[in-house]
Amino acid sequence: MNFDDKDGEQWLNMPELHSRYGYLVLWLFMFAVVVTMFLYFRRKNWL
Repeated sequence: MNFDDKDGEQWLNMPELHSRYGYLVLWLFMFAVVVTMFLYFRRKNWL
């Protein structure tokens, strides 16, 4: 897959491609969402 800027549509690209810590920030964000959802569902006694 080629996500780099081929045809000038930069807003379509993955934002973490040209960022030094892009993947780290992405993984931390996804982990935070999972933990938040787990705690919310646990508090509602859905788990």
